[in-house]
Amino acid sequence: ALDRLEGFASHFGADFYRLPRNTDTITLTRQDWLVPATVDYLDGDPLVPLRAGGTIGWTLS
Repeated sequence: ALDRLEGFASHFGADFYRLPRNTDTITLTRQDWLVPATVDYLDGDPLVPLRAGGTIGWTLS
């Protein structure tokens, strides 16, 4: 499935909606990351993310 991640995350939506593809990049790294319990959202309202307080095996940079 990882061999298809780039297309799914970066190309298919833009191509379908006939939008330009993004030129910025991100890097996924196999490293544990603690999901915060809440994240400040609009006007400081707390947003509770999926898997809040849990650990996932990937991080973005």
